[in-house]
Amino acid sequence: SLKATLLTDSLIGAINLTGYVLLHHVMGEAGGARGVWGYQRGGMGNISESLARVAERAGVQIRTNRAVESIIIEDNQVAGVVLNNGARVLADIVVSGADPKQTFLKLLPDACILKNLKKRIRKLDFSSASMKVNIALSGLPSFHCLPGTLPGPQHRGTIHISPTVSYILRALKETKFGMASGQPILEITIPSVLDDTLAPAGRHLMNIFVQFTPYHLKNRSWDSYKQTYFRDHVMPAMRQYIGNIDSIIEDVEILSPLDLERRFSLTEGNIF
Repeated sequence: SLKATLLTDSLIGAINLTGYVLLHHVMGEAGGARGVWGYQRGGMGNISESLARVAERAGVQIRTNRAVESIIIEDNQVAGVVLNNGARVLADIVVSGADPKQTFLKLLPDACILKNLKKRIRKLDFSSASMKVNIALSGLPSFHCLPGTLPGPQHRGTIHISPTVSYILRALKETKFGMASGQPILEITIPSVLDDTLAPAGRHLMNIFVQFTPYHLKNRSWDSYKQTYFRDHVMPAMRQYIGNIDSIIEDVEILSPLDLERRFSLTEGNIF
């Protein structure tokens, strides 16, 4: 069980066995404690909103609901960006928070990129591992191993459904053949147990990282398959450990790797 728990933390978001992701987790800290996760009050979006408030007080202008179409290059110098409404924002420096493929191969004019650099960027492996599922709950899950629907320690931490090393390695092997894992690894959190701003009183929000769900599915499309995959594979995995899961689900949002790419411009839905 301990090996399986550590192995799960070394594979979140990755499709290769490596110690790096585990190292990333154990080196980080939250609230002064090393190697633990923390919840952001108000949800992860509250970090962006807090940064925006500080920036605006410093005189920064922020434009929302606008995508950058391209980076302007004039006389071999960066000169700003063009937005998707045609507006030009002029600047001597452009800082991109997008990944290298988005920045160099989509936003910059082709002639600006050295042939060798272009080749190296195209070779970068953006293989995706994760599906994200957000679930609105009418109450808290009651686990077979620790029953009860009042907030307890079983609801406050990270919940792993990945019972053995062989279970994890089997799930990993399936993705090598372009298949979403028949018995997926689930990493579950219920942040509303600690943050009452995320859901109405008495209700809760469950977030799930599902692995492994490759971006390139063999003979399938995520748009037509994601609901079926959730019903036939994610739900059965939860039922094995949560007695009341069917009765407390009110709504489900499923973000396949393809959805993560479309919504957040993450190449192939890779969360890293």
